[in-house]
Amino acid sequence: MQKLNYFTPLPPLKSGISDYSLELLKELSKYFEITVYTDRGYEPEKNNFYQIKDYKDFNNKNPVIYNIGNHCFHAYIYKTLLKKPGIVILHDSNLSHLNYSMMQEFWSRKRFLREVYKIHGLKAVLNYLRLFNYFRKLKNIQKNQIKFKKFMEFKERLHFSYPMNKNIIKNSKAIITHSEYVANIAKNIKKHIPIKIIKHGSFILKPKISKSYIREKNKLNENKFIICSFGKIQKHKRISQCLIAFKKFSEKNKNSKYLIIGEGEETINIKRLINNLNIKDKVIITGYLPFSKAIEYIYASDVGINLRYPSTGATSGSIIKSLSIGTPCIISDIPENRHFPDSCVFKIKKNKNEIENIIKVLEYLYNEPKTNKKISSNAINYINKHHLWENKAKEIANFINEVYK
Repeated sequence: MQKLNYFTPLPPLKSGISDYSLELLKELSKYFEITVYTDRGYEPEKNNFYQIKDYKDFNNKNPVIYNIGNHCFHAYIYKTLLKKPGIVILHDSNLSHLNYSMMQEFWSRKRFLREVYKIHGLKAVLNYLRLFNYFRKLKNIQKNQIKFKKFMEFKERLHFSYPMNKNIIKNSKAIITHSEYVANIAKNIKKHIPIKIIKHGSFILKPKISKSYIREKNKLNENKFIICSFGKIQKHKRISQCLIAFKKFSEKNKNSKYLIIGEGEETINIKRLINNLNIKDKVIITGYLPFSKAIEYIYASDVGINLRYPSTGATSGSIIKSLSIGTPCIISDIPENRHFPDSCVFKIKKNKNEIENIIKVLEYLYNEPKTNKKISSNAINYINKHHLWENKAKEIANFINEVYK
């Protein structure tokens, strides 16, 4: 069997790409003998589908896949890619956080600013110098919550303003994306690079036990209308707008509950927001859950909300997983989401009517349970037709063989 080098974070690292790779590797191992290269001094999840090595031991001429996402977990992958180009699975079009992590782990600040200048010009360099200067002046920055929040918000604005993706795309041998939107970004940077659009994979995950049983098991009232958001709690996922919409919706529909499945980050104080809206008794924050547990909460829900703006260009694994168990989703109307059909998702534009439009969809689903069931069926059929892992793995295997023929 042909050998394959595969670079990725793995569980227990809390990362959507860790979960993506773990599922893909199971199917891809039907075509290749796979060595997964990791780092960061953690104990990766092991199974019979691959062997694990430290990335510093990588030294062979077999085909190589690099998973690139906008997170510090991928810094060692970026470092290796620059030395030995291969096929990149480009999960995000914005890679500013990753480049910032390169400065923290491998590069000097001067090297980072040189990259910023090369890609985005002098104005971007001056803005990052402002950021560094702001950080330098602050003493005990994490103890000064107001200044720390301002620092983090400024940092986020810079990251979304400067995607810093050119270096990775230009150093790739070939690229796999999950959407036409990200594929077009890559083509505009490196015109003749081989690119393949291969949708994010999924298994059909609908539990065989009833929704009422899962609600009872997790102490969720069977008669409640349950809304959920799944994934890391971040400001750009519009959680503030979701909670405001939920407050207004729940005032009229008092038997409603909002589940937030995930951990928060520094730029948003989720508990304070919930207290200010006076909805503490209607919202459950589970914190981070392993997927085997999170999937029960998603299945127990009547609708999922997964908004993103601004966006990093990623195809959301949370949306895919929610649809795979038949949970209708409210998602952002952004380019990377355009391929999701209106028969199983509701797309919301980021505009002055965003909150009111969320409420309208919630009320529609609340008042039309038969329609909700039809949408649920449509979602599973869509995943079955376009996203099954066995088909995605075969497409990836064929593309690897094309590139390395």
